[in-house]
Amino acid sequence: MVVDEMKLKLNKHWTTGEKPLQWFNTSFLRHSDKLNEFKITLNNKTYKIYSKQRNLPRRTSGKG
Repeated sequence: MVVDEMKLKLNKHWTTGEKPLQWFNTSFLRHSDKLNEFKITLNNKTYKIYSKQRNLPRRTSGKG
């Protein structure tokens, strides 16, 4: 799954003695709107796959 791959990539670059603040890329914090958009897109794609497998009707949010 995507989350597992991301964890593996983070662990691969981790070295002993490093503190999280030393290696954490803070530039992504400036683009939190893009991160949130990515999460929404990922959730939508996951739901589409799930609903096709389960043959469920698509949910509507009721927001206009």
